[in-house]
Amino acid sequence: MARKKNQNIRIFSGDFKKKEIGILHLWDFPGQNSWPIRPFAYEETRRRIPVIFREEFCRYLIVVLIEKGRLNYFCEDREYHLSSGDVIVIPSGCSYRFETVYPHFYHKKVIEFKGVNLVSISETLGLNKVSCFPLESPEGLLSLFHRIGELIQSNTPSDIPLLMGKCHELLTFLSLHTRPARTSRNLLNILVERLEQNLDEELSIQNLADELHMSVSWLEKLFKKKYRMTPVEYRLSCRIEQAKYLLKHTENSLKEIAYQLGYCNPYYFSSEFRRMTGFSPSVFRKTDFT
Repeated sequence: MARKKNQNIRIFSGDFKKKEIGILHLWDFPGQNSWPIRPFAYEETRRRIPVIFREEFCRYLIVVLIEKGRLNYFCEDREYHLSSGDVIVIPSGCSYRFETVYPHFYHKKVIEFKGVNLVSISETLGLNKVSCFPLESPEGLLSLFHRIGELIQSNTPSDIPLLMGKCHELLTFLSLHTRPARTSRNLLNILVERLEQNLDEELSIQNLADELHMSVSWLEKLFKKKYRMTPVEYRLSCRIEQAKYLLKHTENSLKEIAYQLGYCNPYYFSSEFRRMTGFSPSVFRKTDFT
C-alpha cells in the first residue's frame, strides 16, 4: 500500500493584501532541481495589521531576519519572541507559525533554500534545528540579504556564481552563530588564523569585522577576553616572533627582514623590535639565549 505523502499546508489569517512592502522573488533556472542546495525564494514584508501565518511540513530551510518591529514564532512546542535585529532559522520538515505583536508592526526579510542534499547539508552546518539569536550589528547581514534578493530577482546566468557564493556566505555565518557553545571559539579561530597569515601585508581590522558580521568593538572585546591583547597587538607579536626566527636562522639583513614583515622603514622595525623585546635586532642576533 503506497504511503500518502505529507502535503505542505499553509494557513493564513489577516488581510495579506494590505502590505506597505510585499516583495516575493522566486529563483528559477534550468537544471536547478538537481543542485545540492540552492536559493529558492527571497521575501521582504512590512505590515501594520494583525497577522497569523501557519505552515505545516515546511519543505525549505527558512532564514528570517527581523529588520524592525516584533514577531512571535512558535516552532516545535517552543515560543520565540523576535524583535529588531533577531534571526530565526527554521529547518525543512518543521511545522511553525508566526503572529504579530501589538501594535502589530513588523518588517522582515526572508530567504528560503531547497536542494537535493538540503537535509544532509543542514545537518553538517548545524542548521537542522530551530535556532534563534540576536545580532549586535545587523547591518552587514541586512546588506547580504538585500544583495541575495537582488541577484535572485535579476535571474542572470552570469550572476549565478556570485549568487551561490553569497548564499554560502550566509549559511556559513548562520552555522557559526547557531552553535552557542562553539560560536566564540570558531570566530576566534578564524581571527587568529587571519592574523597569523601574510605578515608582510596590511590587514584591516575593520574589514575583518565586516567579514565576520561583527562590530570592531565586539571583535576586540571577544579577542581581548581570550588573549589578553587586541588583534593589532597579537599581529604585532606574530611579526616579532617571526623576526626572531629570521634573525637567528637566516643571514638576511635587517633591511630584508623588515621588508619581509611588511615594514617599509627598517628603523621603525628596529624601534618596534626593541620596544617588544628589550633588545635591538642586531644585539638579539648576536646574543646566545641558551
